[in-house]
Amino acid sequence: MKNVDRWFILIGLLYGVFGMSFGIWMGIHERMELAPIHAHANLIGFALVLFGLIYRAFPTLGKSRLAAWHFIVYMLGAILFVAGLPLAIAHQTIALASLDR
Repeated sequence: MKNVDRWFILIGLLYGVFGMSFGIWMGIHERMELAPIHAHANLIGFALVLFGLIYRAFPTLGKSRLAAWHFIVYMLGAILFVAGLPLAIAHQTIALASLDR
């Protein structure tokens, strides 16, 4: 996959902006029960940026087919996890995300 490092960093920054914006919204509206969404979005964004920096430091890793699979699988998992967190918080289902309560 071409420029996998840039894609990881860009999407990681987007997750970080979402997580911080959601945290500000959460604080303004005093919805502290949604804190796991805010925290996990920031954590996913941090991990994505870290992956991007590793691929940038070691460019031969980014040229392998495994890097493309890493990107695809992580993105699918991150999307499903962040989408499943509100369902888990509302005690609807833990099919997509699991929280220890």
